[in-house]
Parts: sequence; C-alpha cells; structure tokens
Amino acid sequence: MATSSSKKKTGSAKKPAAAPKKQPAKKQPAAAPTPAQTAPTWPYAIVCIVLSLLAFLGLFHAEGVIIDGFAGFLSGIMGWGYWAFPFAMLLLAWVFVRNPERHFGLRVTASLLIAPLFGTIVHLMVCRVPFTAQTFGAIVGQLYDGGKALTSGGVISGGVGYLLKAGISVYDFNSRRVLKSSFSYADPLVRTSDRNVYVCDLGGRELEVFTSYSSVLKQTYEYPILGLDVTDGGAFAVISKKRNYRSGVWVYDENFNTIYTAFFGAGSDDRDREILDVALRGDKNELLAAAFYTTESGEFETCLMRMDLTQEDSYTTQTFTGELPWQVAYRDDGGFWLLTNKALRSFAADGSLLLEELYGTRSVQKFELGEKYASLAYGSDGFGNDMSTDFFAADEKRRTVSGSAVTDVVFLDERAFLLRDGELLSLSLDGGEDAHRPLSQTYTSLLTAPESAQIVLFSGSEAVILDIDGIGDAAE
Repeated sequence: MATSSSKKKTGSAKKPAAAPKKQPAKKQPAAAPTPAQTAPTWPYAIVCIVLSLLAFLGLFHAEGVIIDGFAGFLSGIMGWGYWAFPFAMLLLAWVFVRNPERHFGLRVTASLLIAPLFGTIVHLMVCRVPFTAQTFGAIVGQLYDGGKALTSGGVISGGVGYLLKAGISVYDFNSRRVLKSSFSYADPLVRTSDRNVYVCDLGGRELEVFTSYSSVLKQTYEYPILGLDVTDGGAFAVISKKRNYRSGVWVYDENFNTIYTAFFGAGSDDRDREILDVALRGDKNELLAAAFYTTESGEFETCLMRMDLTQEDSYTTQTFTGELPWQVAYRDDGGFWLLTNKALRSFAADGSLLLEELYGTRSVQKFELGEKYASLAYGSDGFGNDMSTDFFAADEKRRTVSGSAVTDVVFLDERAFLLRDGELLSLSLDGGEDAHRPLSQTYTSLLTAPESAQIVLFSGSEAVILDIDGIGDAAE
C-alpha cells in the first residue's frame, strides 16, 4: 500500500527592510555678535587738547576774555594745581585716542586727579595763608581768592589741604613762628593765659593745652565740650556733661589739677538747667555760670549762678524770665557782666545791679565784654549796613558811635579800638581825643598787646602789627 506522507511546508518569513539611519543635523555656525555701536572717542580728545591749549596760554599770560576767565576760574578752584592742568589734559587726550573701545574709566579718573592732587601737595608745602574766616562760605571765598592769587591751593586743592593742615601756629612779635601743631577740629575755640594756649573743639570731646613750644596737656571728655574759660594765671573751666546729667562744669588750677566740679539735671529744682557760658574769677575762688531752662509756662528763663569754689554745691542764683543767656564775664573791679538776648546787665562784686540796657526792637550784631568796658553794636533798621555802637562803663553808658558795619572791637586801658571796613578807630572812653587810621585792605579781627603797646590786625593772608600811639598816622 502505498503511503504518502505529506511534509509540513515550512518557509521563513521575510524581514522588513531596515529604516534608513537618520543623519544628525549639521550644527549651524553661531552668528558673529554684532559690534556694539559706541560713539567715537576722538571728540573727547579734541576737547582735552583745546582745554590744554587754553591753560597753556593762561600760564604764559596771553590776553583775552576767554583765556583770562578760564585761567582765573581754574586757578581759583585748584590754585597751584593749575600748573599741572594742561599736562593732565594732554595725558587725558592720549587716553581717549589710545582707547577707542571706551575701556578707560580708571585711566580717565587718574588723569583728572593729577592737577588737584598736585595743587594739594604744593598747598601743604608752601601755603602760609592763615584762614581766619568763621563761616563755610567765607572760607570758600578765601580759598578761591587765594587760588587766583596763587597763594593757596584754591577751593578744591586748598580745601583738602585746609582739612589736612588745620591746627594752631604761635608767633612772637618779631613775626617768628615758635609753635606749630596740627589737628582736625570742626569748630575750634581758642583761649589764652599769660603762659599757655588752650584749644578745644566745640561740639567735640578734645581739649589741648600748648605752651609757646609744645603741647603739655591733651584731654578727652566723655561728652561734647560746650564752652571754655581761662584766667590770666592759667586756671580754666570746661563746660560739658556726664551720664544722667544734662550739664556740668569742670574747674582746673594752673597745674591742670581738678579743683571743682558741678553737675545739673538730676535734682528736682535743676532738672532742665543747661549751662551755656562760664567765667572763672582770677583768684579761682568763684565761678559764674549762665544757664537756661524752660518754665512750666513754656518760657525760657536765664539762671545766673555764682559758685563758691571753696565749698561744694555752694552757689547763689538770679533768674531773668523770657531771656536766653549769651555770655558772662568778670571785670577787674570784681563785678561782672551778663549778656542775654534781651539785655546787657552790669553787677557789682556783691551782686547788686548797677546797669541794665534793654535792646527793645534793636538787633545786636556785635558785642564785646571787657575787664572795664563793654560794647553793643546794633544793626541798621534800613537796607544799609550802618551800625550804631554803644560803649558802657560798669554803671553808665559812656558814648555812642555810628558808621559802617563793625568788624571787631577790643579794649585797652581807657580806649576802645573799633575795626570797620576801611578804617581803624581809636576811641577814648574817658574824654580824651580819638584817632583814625585809614586801611588799604580788609581785616577780620583785632588783638591788643598791652605789654608792647601794639595792636595786631588780621586779614585772610597776613597779620599787621601797629604801634598804638601811631594809629593816627597814614594808612598802613
């Protein structure tokens, strides 16, 4: 029998074709950054060259309105730094030309600082101008004028030099400087005795005492110094305060030993009492203190305290309602002056009132309390700058002088020396003759030297010594 077998037909399945391999996308090259659009620097270079040229012409005294104005302004600002200005501008022009990409910030700053730094260095080395102005504006004016005259570093260079060089210089009457010491006081107050010079920083905490040749005492207080008085013998009193007290006073003898202290502000009767001025009697046995406080009704009240320095917490008081104290001072007869914003009062040694001068509607512009006489200069009621000046003895008004604004007043013996714009007056206060001296320049203050019968006139740049007997001569 025939058999037949059937074979299972097997076959292999066909594999699908492989997908084509994806080619990685070609990386596109990054686009080059667009250069920043910057202004060209060559115009700055041209400006610097022009400024340098103008400065050079000014140095060689070329005449012209623009040149004179430019040179005067630059020298007024930086004084001797003006000499370096044209070279600094040429250097700055080179910086601009060599750096068209404007990457020059530090180099520009360095170039601009060359001239003022040069002016400051020269100012510190050679400037001999005594800056006697009392206000910021007046000091700036002195610096500017000195810069134009090339006697200082001007407003910028001289201002920096002024801050670095501030201090005290002592001269003898042969114009020789015998002492120079530097310090940085914002508001210096200077007092003198027969032997020493006392300097403190009002609102600061430091007091320094000098002889004619060196510093002999340097003292720092816990709180700001508010006032200072010195006797001829060298004793002195300092107004300040301490913790938990509003006001206080320290009294020292001529050897710098503390001999008395008094503090106010902790007791029920003196809680708000604040001392504004003190005067120390020459024998060191008594101290005058002018203080103020506010009453329950809101009024100011002046409190005049006479402190016995031989006994602790021993003092008498006199009060004046509605007044603020300005100054107190002893006279050589043992009496004393009290000046407030409302009146000038004179007291005898026993405290009795000898004279009371009320200002009324008049405005006191200048005053001086001397060892025998006092003066009050009243401002004009109009638009002018005229002043009327009254002179007082202990118990009476001696005379009145009218004229231009008073700059300074000092007393010596029976005379008052009155400094005004363009003149110096020597006024007799006991019926003698007056003297007048025209002045060719502006002076800011006076100083008398009784032992040499001389008077010193101070300006912004010099001190002039005159013989008192020759004040009636021709202008200095």
